[in-house]
Amino acid sequence: MNGKRIEKLNEEECKRKDYVNIKMENLHYGGHFSKIIKVNKIKYILMYFNNKNDLLKAIYKSTMKENIGDGLKIKSQDELIGEDGTSYKKKFGTNRFKLPQQETSSKAEKFFDAHSDPISTIPRTLEEHLELDSLN
Repeated sequence: MNGKRIEKLNEEECKRKDYVNIKMENLHYGGHFSKIIKVNKIKYILMYFNNKNDLLKAIYKSTMKENIGDGLKIKSQDELIGEDGTSYKKKFGTNRFKLPQQETSSKAEKFFDAHSDPISTIPRTLEEHLELDSLN
């Protein structure tokens, strides 16, 4: 299943049973699988499609039927639904710092990759460590 669509349910649709809404939306837009989710006390229907062609047909039908901005919206797998119904991408990662950028104006300020010495990665015995420590 390639495509996903999300649509905010209106008051009339919220009063109906969930299985009735799912059946009607699947028949109308040609979705393969649908489920109703609730985000911040607002119900949305999440529709899955078999391929991009079916997804694009559903987008076109929704755009022609609904007012601008009220139709189906595409949501990718890594997007989250915000409070006002808009989707946004979650920013995650372990590094929260900015990396220094190279400046092309000065050659002396450029950063280079540090090469590791193969000798420094060889495991050493305790005696070798003591001998190296005494040399330093």
